[in-house]
Amino acid sequence: LRSGDRLVDELDRDRILSAVRVSKAGRRSGGVMLRRGPLYCILSNPVYRGLIRHKKLTHPGDHEPIIDQPLWDEVQAILAAGRGRRGRPCYGSQVSQLAGFIVDGHGRPMSPSHASKGGRRYRDYITHKHHVGPGGAPAFRVSAGEVESLISSVLVEHLANSAWVSAAIGSDDPAIAAEAGRRADRLKNGEVGLRQSLIELGVTARLDINQLQLSLDPRALMMSAGQPMPDADLEPITIVAGCKAVRAGK
Repeated sequence: LRSGDRLVDELDRDRILSAVRVSKAGRRSGGVMLRRGPLYCILSNPVYRGLIRHKKLTHPGDHEPIIDQPLWDEVQAILAAGRGRRGRPCYGSQVSQLAGFIVDGHGRPMSPSHASKGGRRYRDYITHKHHVGPGGAPAFRVSAGEVESLISSVLVEHLANSAWVSAAIGSDDPAIAAEAGRRADRLKNGEVGLRQSLIELGVTARLDINQLQLSLDPRALMMSAGQPMPDADLEPITIVAGCKAVRAGK
Protein backbone atom coordinates (compact mmCIF):
# COMPACT_ATOMS: atom_id res chain seq x y z
CA LEU A 1 0.00 0.00 0.00
CA ARG A 2 2.92 2.37 0.80
CA SER A 3 0.57 4.84 2.48
CA GLY A 4 -0.74 5.30 6.02
CA ASP A 5 -4.01 6.66 4.64
CA ARG A 6 -4.57 3.64 2.41
CA LEU A 7 -3.64 1.27 5.24
CA VAL A 8 -6.21 2.90 7.55
CA ASP A 9 -8.85 2.70 4.80
CA GLU A 10 -8.16 -0.99 4.19
CA LEU A 11 -8.33 -1.83 7.90
CA ASP A 12 -11.63 0.07 8.11
CA ARG A 13 -13.05 -1.87 5.16
CA ASP A 14 -12.00 -5.19 6.74
CA ARG A 15 -13.40 -4.07 10.12
CA ILE A 16 -10.09 -4.77 11.87
CA LEU A 17 -10.22 -3.15 15.32
CA SER A 18 -7.73 -2.47 18.08
CA ALA A 19 -7.31 -5.07 20.82
CA VAL A 20 -9.84 -4.93 23.64
CA ARG A 21 -8.35 -4.54 27.12
CA VAL A 22 -10.12 -4.63 30.47
CA SER A 23 -8.30 -3.03 33.40
CA LYS A 24 -8.25 -4.43 36.93
CA ALA A 25 -10.85 -1.79 37.76
CA GLY A 26 -13.10 -3.18 35.04
CA ARG A 27 -12.61 -0.29 32.61
CA ARG A 28 -12.82 -1.40 28.99
CA SER A 29 -10.67 0.17 26.30
CA GLY A 30 -9.88 -0.63 22.70
CA GLY A 31 -12.16 -2.35 20.21
CA VAL A 32 -12.16 0.74 18.00
CA MET A 33 -10.99 1.43 14.48
CA LEU A 34 -7.24 1.82 14.19
CA ARG A 35 -5.97 5.30 13.39
CA ARG A 36 -2.58 6.51 12.14
CA GLY A 37 -1.03 7.26 15.52
CA PRO A 38 -1.26 3.75 17.02
CA LEU A 39 -0.43 2.19 13.63
CA TYR A 40 2.72 4.29 13.25
CA CYS A 41 3.78 3.33 16.78
CA ILE A 42 3.36 -0.36 15.90
CA LEU A 43 5.17 -0.04 12.57
CA SER A 44 8.16 1.74 14.15
CA ASN A 45 8.58 -0.69 17.08
CA PRO A 46 11.93 -2.52 16.66
CA VAL A 47 10.67 -5.47 18.70
CA TYR A 48 9.34 -6.90 15.41
CA ARG A 49 12.92 -6.96 14.12
CA GLY A 50 14.04 -9.01 17.12
CA LEU A 51 15.44 -5.93 18.85
CA ILE A 52 14.78 -4.07 22.09
CA ARG A 53 15.15 -0.34 22.58
CA HIS A 54 16.96 1.12 25.59
CA LYS A 55 17.90 4.79 26.04
CA LYS A 56 17.42 5.61 22.36
CA LEU A 57 19.61 2.66 21.29
CA THR A 58 18.51 -0.74 20.03
CA HIS A 59 20.06 -4.03 21.10
CA PRO A 60 19.53 -7.65 20.05
CA GLY A 61 16.69 -9.28 21.97
CA ASP A 62 16.15 -12.88 23.01
CA HIS A 63 13.25 -13.31 20.59
CA GLU A 64 13.23 -14.05 16.86
CA PRO A 65 12.33 -11.28 14.37
CA ILE A 66 9.07 -11.66 12.49
CA ILE A 67 9.99 -9.34 9.58
CA ASP A 68 13.22 -9.10 7.58
CA GLN A 69 15.59 -6.13 7.41
CA PRO A 70 14.77 -4.97 3.83
CA LEU A 71 11.04 -4.76 4.63
CA TRP A 72 11.77 -2.97 7.93
CA ASP A 73 14.00 -0.41 6.16
CA GLU A 74 11.38 0.19 3.48
CA VAL A 75 8.60 0.79 6.04
CA GLN A 76 10.77 3.16 8.11
CA ALA A 77 11.60 5.17 4.98
CA ILE A 78 7.88 5.54 4.18
CA LEU A 79 7.12 6.62 7.76
CA ALA A 80 9.97 9.14 7.74
CA ALA A 81 8.74 10.64 4.47
CA GLY A 82 5.24 10.97 5.92
CA ARG A 83 6.54 12.70 9.05
CA GLY A 84 8.39 15.22 6.92
CA ARG A 85 5.23 16.12 5.01
CA ARG A 86 3.09 16.46 8.15
CA GLY A 87 5.38 18.61 10.31
CA ARG A 88 3.30 21.80 10.08
CA PRO A 89 2.34 24.33 12.74
CA CYS A 90 -1.05 23.69 14.32
CA TYR A 91 -2.01 27.23 15.29
CA GLY A 92 -3.53 29.26 12.51
CA SER A 93 -3.21 26.42 10.01
CA GLN A 94 -6.15 25.37 7.84
CA VAL A 95 -4.87 21.80 7.58
CA SER A 96 -7.34 19.25 8.96
CA GLN A 97 -5.10 18.23 11.81
CA LEU A 98 -7.37 15.48 13.13
CA ALA A 99 -8.24 13.68 9.89
CA GLY A 100 -7.77 9.97 10.57
CA PHE A 101 -7.40 10.46 14.33
CA ILE A 102 -10.92 11.26 15.51
CA VAL A 103 -14.07 9.17 15.93
CA ASP A 104 -17.48 10.04 17.30
CA GLY A 105 -19.09 8.65 20.44
CA HIS A 106 -20.18 5.53 18.53
CA GLY A 107 -16.65 4.82 17.27
CA ARG A 108 -17.41 6.03 13.73
CA PRO A 109 -14.66 7.96 11.89
CA MET A 110 -15.16 11.72 11.57
CA SER A 111 -14.00 13.43 8.40
CA PRO A 112 -13.20 17.08 7.54
CA SER A 113 -16.00 19.14 6.03
CA HIS A 114 -15.65 22.59 4.46
CA ALA A 115 -18.31 25.18 3.63
CA SER A 116 -18.57 28.88 2.81
CA LYS A 117 -21.32 31.23 3.89
CA GLY A 118 -21.52 35.01 3.71
CA GLY A 119 -17.93 35.25 2.57
CA ARG A 120 -16.70 33.21 5.53
CA ARG A 121 -15.20 29.75 5.33
CA TYR A 122 -16.16 27.13 7.92
CA ARG A 123 -14.35 23.93 8.82
CA ASP A 124 -15.99 21.08 10.71
CA TYR A 125 -15.45 17.42 11.46
CA ILE A 126 -18.51 15.28 10.78
CA THR A 127 -19.25 11.57 11.06
CA HIS A 128 -18.35 9.99 7.74
CA LYS A 129 -21.48 9.49 5.65
CA HIS A 130 -20.59 5.85 4.92
CA HIS A 131 -21.06 5.08 8.61
CA VAL A 132 -24.45 6.77 9.00
CA GLY A 133 -27.21 4.35 8.02
CA PRO A 134 -31.01 4.58 8.01
CA GLY A 135 -32.42 4.28 11.49
CA GLY A 136 -28.97 4.53 13.06
CA ALA A 137 -27.50 7.19 15.30
CA PRO A 138 -27.30 10.64 13.66
CA ALA A 139 -24.02 12.07 12.48
CA PHE A 140 -21.95 14.10 14.94
CA ARG A 141 -20.54 17.49 13.93
CA VAL A 142 -18.04 19.80 15.64
CA SER A 143 -16.16 22.96 14.71
CA ALA A 144 -12.68 21.97 13.53
CA GLY A 145 -11.00 25.00 15.04
CA GLU A 146 -12.65 24.50 18.42
CA VAL A 147 -11.86 20.82 18.79
CA GLU A 148 -8.30 21.18 17.46
CA SER A 149 -7.63 23.99 19.94
CA LEU A 150 -9.19 21.98 22.76
CA ILE A 151 -7.12 18.87 22.05
CA SER A 152 -3.93 20.94 21.81
CA SER A 153 -4.58 22.64 25.13
CA VAL A 154 -5.56 19.39 26.89
CA LEU A 155 -2.39 17.64 25.68
CA VAL A 156 -0.17 20.57 26.67
CA GLU A 157 -1.78 20.80 30.13
CA HIS A 158 -1.33 17.11 30.91
CA LEU A 159 2.08 16.54 29.32
CA ALA A 160 3.50 19.55 31.17
CA ASN A 161 2.35 18.11 34.50
CA SER A 162 5.20 15.85 35.63
CA ALA A 163 3.18 14.40 38.52
CA TRP A 164 0.37 13.42 36.15
CA VAL A 165 2.83 11.87 33.68
CA SER A 166 4.50 9.78 36.38
CA ALA A 167 1.15 8.53 37.69
CA ALA A 168 -0.24 7.82 34.21
CA ILE A 169 2.85 5.94 33.02
CA GLY A 170 3.35 4.24 36.37
CA SER A 171 6.99 5.29 36.56
CA ASP A 172 8.92 7.92 38.52
CA ASP A 173 11.67 8.02 35.90
CA PRO A 174 12.43 11.75 35.43
CA ALA A 175 13.47 11.16 31.81
CA ILE A 176 9.91 10.29 30.82
CA ALA A 177 8.43 13.36 32.55
CA ALA A 178 11.13 15.54 30.97
CA GLU A 179 10.36 14.17 27.52
CA ALA A 180 6.64 14.78 28.04
CA GLY A 181 7.36 18.36 29.14
CA ARG A 182 9.53 18.93 26.08
CA ARG A 183 6.76 17.74 23.80
CA ALA A 184 4.25 19.99 25.60
CA ASP A 185 6.50 23.02 25.05
CA ARG A 186 7.02 22.22 21.36
CA LEU A 187 3.29 21.86 20.77
CA LYS A 188 2.42 25.01 22.74
CA ASN A 189 5.06 27.10 20.94
CA GLY A 190 4.07 25.85 17.49
CA GLU A 191 7.42 24.12 16.89
CA VAL A 192 5.52 20.97 15.97
CA GLY A 193 2.00 20.62 14.64
CA LEU A 194 -0.87 18.97 16.44
CA ARG A 195 -1.07 16.30 13.77
CA GLN A 196 2.58 15.39 14.18
CA SER A 197 2.14 15.23 17.96
CA LEU A 198 -0.78 12.82 17.57
CA ILE A 199 1.33 10.56 15.36
CA GLU A 200 4.38 10.59 17.62
CA LEU A 201 2.41 10.07 20.84
CA GLY A 202 -0.02 7.49 19.46
CA VAL A 203 -3.03 9.67 20.32
CA THR A 204 -6.59 9.12 19.11
CA ALA A 205 -9.64 11.18 20.00
CA ARG A 206 -13.20 10.07 20.72
CA LEU A 207 -15.80 12.83 20.68
CA ASP A 208 -19.14 12.39 22.38
CA ILE A 209 -21.88 14.81 23.36
CA ASN A 210 -20.32 17.08 26.04
CA GLN A 211 -17.17 14.95 26.34
CA LEU A 212 -13.77 14.50 24.70
CA GLN A 213 -11.73 11.37 25.39
CA LEU A 214 -8.10 11.12 24.32
CA SER A 215 -6.26 7.81 24.26
CA LEU A 216 -2.46 8.02 24.41
CA ASP A 217 -0.06 5.12 23.90
CA PRO A 218 2.33 5.11 26.90
CA ARG A 219 4.93 3.19 24.89
CA ALA A 220 5.42 6.21 22.63
CA LEU A 221 6.61 8.41 25.52
CA MET A 222 8.74 5.63 26.96
CA MET A 223 10.40 4.94 23.63
CA SER A 224 11.10 8.62 22.89
CA ALA A 225 12.62 8.96 26.38
CA GLY A 226 14.96 6.08 25.61
CA GLN A 227 13.33 3.66 28.02
CA PRO A 228 13.11 -0.10 27.40
CA MET A 229 9.81 -1.48 26.23
CA PRO A 230 7.95 -3.39 28.98
CA ASP A 231 7.41 -7.12 28.57
CA ALA A 232 3.66 -6.80 29.16
CA ASP A 233 1.22 -4.72 27.14
CA LEU A 234 0.42 -1.36 28.68
CA GLU A 235 -3.09 0.00 28.79
CA PRO A 236 -3.66 3.23 26.85
CA ILE A 237 -3.64 6.38 28.95
CA THR A 238 -7.08 7.99 28.94
CA ILE A 239 -7.66 11.73 29.28
CA VAL A 240 -11.23 12.99 29.60
CA ALA A 241 -12.27 16.63 29.15
CA GLY A 242 -15.52 18.50 28.69
CA CYS A 243 -16.54 19.56 25.18
CA LYS A 244 -19.79 21.41 24.55
CA ALA A 245 -19.24 22.08 20.86
CA VAL A 246 -20.54 18.72 19.55
CA ARG A 247 -23.86 18.65 17.70
CA ALA A 248 -25.83 15.53 16.73
CA GLY A 249 -27.72 15.63 13.45
CA LYS A 250 -27.56 18.29 10.78
